[in-house]
Amino acid sequence: MHSREIRFLHLTDTHIRSDTQLIRNVNSTEAVNVIGRSHRQVYDCVIHTGDLVSRPADEASYRHYNALISSFPWPVYHIPGNHDDSGLMHDCVAGAAVAYPWVAVVQGVRFIGVDSSTGAIDPEQLTRLEELLYDPQPAVLCLHHHFLAIDESWLNPYCLENRLDFMRVIDGARTPIFAILHGHTHYHDERNYNAIPVLSAGACAAGFDPFGEFQALSSDPPSVTECRIHADGSVSRERIFLNNTHSLEGSL
Repeated sequence: MHSREIRFLHLTDTHIRSDTQLIRNVNSTEAVNVIGRSHRQVYDCVIHTGDLVSRPADEASYRHYNALISSFPWPVYHIPGNHDDSGLMHDCVAGAAVAYPWVAVVQGVRFIGVDSSTGAIDPEQLTRLEELLYDPQPAVLCLHHHFLAIDESWLNPYCLENRLDFMRVIDGARTPIFAILHGHTHYHDERNYNAIPVLSAGACAAGFDPFGEFQALSSDPPSVTECRIHADGSVSRERIFLNNTHSLEGSL
């Protein structure tokens, strides 16, 4: 269905601060540096599904984040989260999109990035997404917010506000959708919607326990997820924890 196996990193919720202050005892700057020191790893790209920074109006935080990813030897594609300002992202982060949805073609597969930073996907984006999903070229959809509820979780009120509209667009797609990637939940999870894998990655900052009390933290360290799209369109992935390690190639 495409030219060869695609290998990429799914990064999300880095919540970088320019002052490098620990957020809930997690040093996300160092976690991103671990990825940047992994030059021997071969990836086709990195997909960041939002919340690059912790404070959306802090230009210095975006510039600090941009300096961190400048060491990445792979292309990085971003979508904004609810902690992001898409205008500042575009001004400060190399390669950040000026308009959404964006499309990046990787080995014959279209990665499509949608802006849900306001909590919803605006009608213009939904219309454009619907058009894009009439194309027979396969796709991976990327957004920040989760659109499937998590059973009995305090996170459910923070779902995509117009998730039913988004689901209707997916329902009408002629495009083979290999996966839907999201962040926001700070929780590594895999669900399915109409046989499409819906994949959330653990945060590169503090993780949440979706089944605990409101804003309960998990004991999981920062992580990134390595994903592979195989020749038949199936997706496999492995979560990689970023604590107590020098790079993705080996421990300290």
